[in-house]
Amino acid sequence: MDCILEKDNVIVKFDKHLDMTSIQDAFIMLKKAFDYNKPILLQVNEITRLDTAGLQLLLSFYLAAHEKKITIQWEAPSAILVEIAKILNLYKLLKLSL
Repeated sequence: MDCILEKDNVIVKFDKHLDMTSIQDAFIMLKKAFDYNKPILLQVNEITRLDTAGLQLLLSFYLAAHEKKITIQWEAPSAILVEIAKILNLYKLLKLSL
């Protein structure tokens, strides 16, 4: 996972796993991105393992950014992310396309 500050935005690149084993690192990266107060691009295309804790973190982050008027964009959400968000009926809240 990596957080990259660019001129106009912040890119957060996720590793293959976003679950209980990586949630603390993911939280730190998302907080770092949030603190820049710039639009954020979430590169979630490589996620192949996701649990409800990982999805809950993404949802909490997304809603907090929305509240602070920080734009969040999804770059090619992985099939597993979209599928789990759909099963839990969270894809509309996250504004994920099906």
